[in-house]
Amino acid sequence: MAVLIGTTDQTGAANTFFFDASQDATKRTCDTSGTLESLTMVVRNSSVSMSLKLAIWADSAGAPGALLGQTDVVSGTAAVGTFEVTADLLATVALTSGTDYWLGFLAYGATFNAVNSGTAGTRGRNLTAGTSSPANPFGSHDYTLTEGMLIRGDGTASGGGGGTEDQFVRVSGVWLPSDRQARANGVWV
Repeated sequence: MAVLIGTTDQTGAANTFFFDASQDATKRTCDTSGTLESLTMVVRNSSVSMSLKLAIWADSAGAPGALLGQTDVVSGTAAVGTFEVTADLLATVALTSGTDYWLGFLAYGATFNAVNSGTAGTRGRNLTAGTSSPANPFGSHDYTLTEGMLIRGDGTASGGGGGTEDQFVRVSGVWLPSDRQARANGVWV
């Protein structure tokens, strides 16, 4: 899988402590068009238990808008230290290069620390305790953090050669597979 959106960095210095029923998202611009299949967030904990759903929202005039996708519950006791939490989306989401999206989570039943990058703001909203799914749409935010979470989306890039379709080039009126060298009119293609 390829990274379509977000960062693979794990070296954020700051931590933000998130509580039960907090829904938070960081705006990221999609680097590569493709099909989003999973989300990964960097967390830093001290052996606390956590439960969360990772999610992606569309951008709506610079704020998180419609829910595009979410994962099932990720839960368990976090190991001490910094590590990645990865989960597959319940349904894939088509992403477009150059478009802004909001990547984030809904926490419930536990608290944890997300690692921040210091490069982008996060919008947060306090939902009713026991809420089991990210809000759709995100809704008005209750707070803004000055730093962005270390979070990314992975999937299959469009036109990346990883698909099942054959790619062809036309040489002197003849269509040839682009992944093979073929000699046509004295030119190697």
